Amino acid sequence: MGSECRDAFDAAVSDDASGASEIERALVDRLLSLRADWRLDDLHGGARKLCDAKAAMANLTALSRDILSCKRVADAEELLVDRQRLIIELPHKLAENAGPVLQDCMRLVTLSRSSAVASVVLGLANGGWGGGVVVLDGSPSGRGQDQAEWLATQGLTVVSQPDATASRWLDDRDIKTGVVVGADAISESWFLNAAGSNLLFELAERRRLHRVMVAETVKLVDDARLERMMLSQEMAHESSCGRSWNPFEAVSNDLVAVWVSERGVHRFSADGWRMR
Repeated sequence: MGSECRDAFDAAVSDDASGASEIERALVDRLLSLRADWRLDDLHGGARKLCDAKAAMANLTALSRDILSCKRVADAEELLVDRQRLIIELPHKLAENAGPVLQDCMRLVTLSRSSAVASVVLGLANGGWGGGVVVLDGSPSGRGQDQAEWLATQGLTVVSQPDATASRWLDDRDIKTGVVVGADAISESWFLNAAGSNLLFELAERRRLHRVMVAETVKLVDDARLERMMLSQEMAHESSCGRSWNPFEAVSNDLVAVWVSERGVHRFSADGWRMR
Protein backbone atom coordinates (compact mmCIF):
# COMPACT_ATOMS: atom_id res chain seq x y z
CA MET A 1 0.00 0.00 0.00
CA GLY A 2 3.02 2.29 0.13
CA SER A 3 2.49 2.96 -3.56
CA GLU A 4 -0.75 4.84 -2.77
CA CYS A 5 1.16 7.15 -0.45
CA ARG A 6 3.72 7.79 -3.17
CA ASP A 7 0.90 8.36 -5.66
CA ALA A 8 -0.54 11.05 -3.38
CA PHE A 9 2.74 12.94 -3.40
CA ASP A 10 3.14 12.42 -7.17
CA ALA A 11 -0.30 13.94 -7.75
CA ALA A 12 0.70 17.02 -5.72
CA VAL A 13 4.01 17.31 -7.57
CA SER A 14 2.36 17.14 -11.01
CA ASP A 15 -0.48 19.56 -10.18
CA ASP A 16 0.30 22.72 -12.16
CA ALA A 17 -3.30 23.90 -12.31
CA SER A 18 -4.09 24.45 -8.62
CA GLY A 19 -2.76 27.02 -6.18
CA ALA A 20 -0.36 26.17 -3.37
CA SER A 21 -3.05 26.06 -0.68
CA GLU A 22 -5.32 23.87 -2.81
CA ILE A 23 -2.47 21.44 -3.51
CA GLU A 24 -1.64 21.21 0.18
CA ARG A 25 -5.24 20.69 1.23
CA ALA A 26 -5.75 17.88 -1.30
CA LEU A 27 -2.47 16.21 -0.33
CA VAL A 28 -3.11 16.33 3.41
CA ASP A 29 -6.64 15.00 3.00
CA ARG A 30 -5.49 12.15 0.77
CA LEU A 31 -2.58 11.19 3.01
CA LEU A 32 -4.78 11.08 6.08
CA SER A 33 -7.23 8.82 4.27
CA LEU A 34 -4.33 6.39 3.78
CA ARG A 35 -2.85 6.67 7.27
CA ALA A 36 -3.44 3.03 8.17
CA ASP A 37 -0.93 1.99 5.50
CA TRP A 38 1.78 4.64 5.94
CA ARG A 39 5.46 3.77 6.00
CA LEU A 40 7.87 6.42 7.21
CA ASP A 41 10.22 5.88 4.25
CA ASP A 42 7.37 6.58 1.81
CA LEU A 43 6.39 9.76 3.63
CA HIS A 44 9.98 10.99 3.70
CA GLY A 45 10.56 10.11 0.05
CA GLY A 46 7.41 11.91 -1.04
CA ALA A 47 8.26 14.95 1.07
CA ARG A 48 11.70 15.26 -0.56
CA LYS A 49 10.16 15.07 -4.02
CA LEU A 50 7.49 17.65 -3.12
CA CYS A 51 10.07 20.06 -1.68
CA ASP A 52 12.17 19.89 -4.85
CA ALA A 53 9.24 20.21 -7.26
CA LYS A 54 7.35 23.00 -5.47
CA ALA A 55 10.30 25.08 -4.29
CA ALA A 56 8.47 28.38 -4.90
CA MET A 57 5.49 27.45 -2.72
CA ALA A 58 6.49 28.14 0.86
CA ASN A 59 3.62 26.30 2.51
CA LEU A 60 4.48 23.10 0.61
CA THR A 61 8.18 23.31 1.40
CA ALA A 62 7.31 23.94 5.06
CA LEU A 63 5.02 20.89 5.06
CA SER A 64 7.79 18.82 3.46
CA ARG A 65 10.34 19.86 6.06
CA ASP A 66 7.92 19.11 8.89
CA ILE A 67 7.24 15.62 7.51
CA LEU A 68 10.97 14.98 7.13
CA SER A 69 11.49 15.93 10.78
CA CYS A 70 9.10 13.19 11.92
CA LYS A 71 10.87 10.21 13.52
CA ARG A 72 7.78 8.01 13.76
CA VAL A 73 4.62 7.44 11.75
CA ALA A 74 2.67 8.59 14.81
CA ASP A 75 4.50 11.92 14.69
CA ALA A 76 3.51 12.37 11.05
CA GLU A 77 -0.11 11.58 11.84
CA GLU A 78 -0.21 14.15 14.63
CA LEU A 79 1.41 16.72 12.34
CA LEU A 80 -1.00 16.18 9.45
CA VAL A 81 -4.12 16.08 11.64
CA ASP A 82 -3.11 19.42 13.14
CA ARG A 83 -2.32 20.87 9.72
CA GLN A 84 -5.67 19.70 8.34
CA ARG A 85 -7.46 21.52 11.16
CA LEU A 86 -5.58 24.74 10.42
CA ILE A 87 -6.30 24.45 6.70
CA ILE A 88 -10.02 24.07 7.40
CA GLU A 89 -10.03 27.13 9.69
CA LEU A 90 -7.89 29.30 7.42
CA PRO A 91 -10.53 30.67 4.97
CA HIS A 92 -12.74 31.90 7.81
CA LYS A 93 -9.85 33.53 9.67
CA LEU A 94 -8.53 35.30 6.58
CA ALA A 95 -12.00 36.56 5.65
CA GLU A 96 -12.69 37.72 9.21
CA ASN A 97 -9.42 39.65 9.45
CA ALA A 98 -9.61 41.16 5.96
CA GLY A 99 -13.22 42.32 6.23
CA PRO A 100 -12.59 45.57 8.14
CA VAL A 101 -9.65 46.37 5.86
CA LEU A 102 -11.48 46.00 2.53
CA GLN A 103 -15.20 46.42 3.18
CA ASP A 104 -15.23 50.08 2.10
CA CYS A 105 -13.70 49.28 -1.31
CA MET A 106 -16.46 48.77 -3.86
CA ARG A 107 -14.05 47.49 -6.50
CA LEU A 108 -11.30 44.98 -5.77
CA VAL A 109 -8.61 44.39 -8.38
CA THR A 110 -6.73 41.14 -8.01
CA LEU A 111 -4.42 39.04 -10.13
CA SER A 112 -3.96 35.36 -10.94
CA ARG A 113 -5.47 32.56 -8.86
CA SER A 114 -5.39 32.64 -5.08
CA SER A 115 -7.52 30.61 -2.68
CA ALA A 116 -6.70 33.17 0.04
CA VAL A 117 -8.08 36.03 -2.05
CA ALA A 118 -11.11 33.95 -2.99
CA SER A 119 -11.82 33.30 0.70
CA VAL A 120 -11.59 37.00 1.49
CA VAL A 121 -13.86 38.10 -1.36
CA LEU A 122 -16.41 35.40 -0.61
CA GLY A 123 -16.34 36.37 3.07
CA LEU A 124 -17.04 39.99 2.16
CA ALA A 125 -19.94 38.98 -0.08
CA ASN A 126 -21.43 36.75 2.61
CA GLY A 127 -21.27 39.72 4.96
CA GLY A 128 -23.37 41.88 2.63
CA TRP A 129 -20.63 43.56 0.59
CA GLY A 130 -22.02 44.62 -2.78
CA GLY A 131 -18.84 45.46 -4.69
CA GLY A 132 -17.31 43.98 -7.81
CA VAL A 133 -14.07 42.15 -8.58
CA VAL A 134 -11.65 42.57 -11.48
CA VAL A 135 -9.35 39.57 -11.93
CA LEU A 136 -6.24 40.16 -14.04
CA ASP A 137 -4.64 37.16 -15.74
CA GLY A 138 -1.26 37.29 -13.97
CA SER A 139 0.85 36.04 -16.91
CA PRO A 140 -0.24 33.21 -19.24
CA SER A 141 0.07 30.62 -16.47
CA GLY A 142 -1.45 32.75 -13.72
CA ARG A 143 -4.93 31.31 -14.20
CA GLY A 144 -6.73 34.54 -13.41
CA GLN A 145 -9.55 33.51 -15.73
CA ASP A 146 -10.13 30.39 -13.63
CA GLN A 147 -10.35 32.56 -10.51
CA ALA A 148 -12.86 34.87 -12.19
CA GLU A 149 -15.03 32.00 -13.37
CA TRP A 150 -15.12 30.40 -9.92
CA LEU A 151 -16.01 33.67 -8.17
CA ALA A 152 -18.80 34.21 -10.70
CA THR A 153 -20.28 30.81 -9.80
CA GLN A 154 -20.49 32.08 -6.20
CA GLY A 155 -22.74 34.93 -7.28
CA LEU A 156 -20.17 37.75 -7.32
CA THR A 157 -19.94 40.46 -9.97
CA VAL A 158 -16.64 39.63 -11.70
CA VAL A 159 -14.70 40.81 -14.74
CA SER A 160 -11.78 38.81 -16.19
CA GLN A 161 -9.16 41.00 -17.89
CA PRO A 162 -5.60 40.89 -19.26
CA ASP A 163 -2.88 42.51 -17.15
CA ALA A 164 -2.47 45.35 -19.66
CA THR A 165 -5.85 46.80 -18.64
CA ALA A 166 -4.84 47.36 -14.99
CA SER A 167 -4.62 51.16 -15.24
CA ARG A 168 -8.14 51.38 -16.62
CA TRP A 169 -9.60 49.73 -13.52
CA LEU A 170 -7.47 51.71 -11.09
CA ASP A 171 -8.18 55.13 -12.61
CA ASP A 172 -11.93 55.27 -12.00
CA ARG A 173 -12.25 57.92 -9.26
CA ASP A 174 -16.00 57.33 -8.91
CA ILE A 175 -15.46 53.94 -7.26
CA LYS A 176 -13.31 53.35 -4.20
CA THR A 177 -10.83 50.73 -5.40
CA GLY A 178 -8.44 48.43 -3.59
CA VAL A 179 -5.83 45.95 -4.79
CA VAL A 180 -5.60 42.54 -3.12
CA VAL A 181 -3.37 39.59 -4.04
CA GLY A 182 -2.12 36.38 -2.48
CA ALA A 183 1.49 35.28 -2.00
CA ASP A 184 3.46 32.07 -2.44
CA ALA A 185 6.18 33.21 -0.04
CA ILE A 186 6.94 36.25 2.13
CA SER A 187 10.34 37.41 3.37
CA GLU A 188 11.79 40.36 5.26
CA SER A 189 12.05 42.38 2.04
CA TRP A 190 9.69 40.95 -0.59
CA PHE A 191 6.77 38.70 -1.26
CA LEU A 192 6.57 36.22 -4.12
CA ASN A 193 3.53 36.09 -6.37
CA ALA A 194 2.47 35.68 -9.99
CA ALA A 195 4.21 37.77 -12.64
CA GLY A 196 2.40 41.10 -13.02
CA SER A 197 2.02 41.68 -9.27
CA ASN A 198 4.85 44.21 -9.08
CA LEU A 199 3.43 46.47 -11.77
CA LEU A 200 -0.06 46.23 -10.29
CA PHE A 201 1.18 47.33 -6.86
CA GLU A 202 3.31 50.11 -8.32
CA LEU A 203 0.33 51.47 -10.26
CA ALA A 204 -1.86 51.27 -7.14
CA GLU A 205 0.75 53.04 -5.00
CA ARG A 206 1.02 55.93 -7.46
CA ARG A 207 -2.74 56.36 -7.21
CA ARG A 208 -2.65 56.02 -3.41
CA LEU A 209 -5.02 53.08 -3.49
CA HIS A 210 -5.27 50.48 -0.74
CA ARG A 211 -2.84 47.61 -1.36
CA VAL A 212 -3.40 44.36 0.52
CA MET A 213 -1.52 41.07 0.46
CA VAL A 214 -3.32 38.02 1.92
CA ALA A 215 -1.46 34.88 3.03
CA GLU A 216 -0.95 32.65 6.04
CA THR A 217 2.10 33.03 8.24
CA VAL A 218 3.51 29.62 7.32
CA LYS A 219 4.68 31.29 4.10
CA LEU A 220 7.26 33.43 5.93
CA VAL A 221 10.84 32.70 4.81
CA ASP A 222 14.13 34.61 4.90
CA ASP A 223 15.40 36.72 1.99
CA ALA A 224 18.02 34.16 0.94
CA ARG A 225 15.45 31.42 0.64
CA LEU A 226 13.06 33.58 -1.36
CA GLU A 227 15.90 34.34 -3.78
CA ARG A 228 16.56 30.61 -4.14
CA MET A 229 12.87 30.07 -4.85
CA MET A 230 13.03 32.61 -7.66
CA LEU A 231 16.14 31.01 -9.13
CA SER A 232 14.61 27.54 -9.02
CA GLN A 233 11.65 28.75 -11.06
CA GLU A 234 13.87 30.42 -13.66
CA MET A 235 15.81 27.18 -14.10
CA ALA A 236 12.61 25.15 -14.27
CA HIS A 237 11.27 27.29 -17.11
CA GLU A 238 14.41 27.63 -19.19
CA SER A 239 13.78 27.13 -22.90
CA SER A 240 15.83 25.13 -25.36
CA CYS A 241 17.34 28.39 -26.63
CA GLY A 242 18.85 29.14 -23.25
CA ARG A 243 16.29 31.81 -22.42
CA SER A 244 14.15 31.59 -19.32
CA TRP A 245 10.91 33.03 -18.02
CA ASN A 246 9.54 33.01 -14.53
CA PRO A 247 5.84 32.76 -13.69
CA PHE A 248 6.64 34.38 -10.32
CA GLU A 249 8.18 37.70 -9.34
CA ALA A 250 9.30 39.36 -6.13
CA VAL A 251 7.42 42.47 -4.99
CA SER A 252 8.91 44.88 -2.47
CA ASN A 253 7.12 44.88 0.88
CA ASP A 254 7.36 48.68 0.79
CA LEU A 255 4.55 48.58 -1.78
CA VAL A 256 2.20 46.73 0.58
CA ALA A 257 -0.15 48.78 2.76
CA VAL A 258 -1.12 45.79 4.92
CA TRP A 259 -0.62 42.04 5.04
CA VAL A 260 -3.64 40.08 6.28
CA SER A 261 -2.91 36.68 7.80
CA GLU A 262 -4.78 34.19 9.97
CA ARG A 263 -3.28 36.00 12.98
CA GLY A 264 -4.48 39.48 12.09
CA VAL A 265 -3.36 42.56 10.17
CA HIS A 266 0.34 43.39 9.78
CA ARG A 267 2.15 46.51 8.59
CA PHE A 268 5.64 46.64 7.14
CA SER A 269 8.26 48.97 8.63
CA ALA A 270 12.02 49.29 8.85
CA ASP A 271 11.88 46.67 11.59
CA GLY A 272 9.97 44.19 9.42
CA TRP A 273 6.37 43.01 9.74
CA ARG A 274 4.45 44.13 12.82
CA MET A 275 0.90 43.52 13.96
CA ARG A 276 -1.25 46.60 13.51
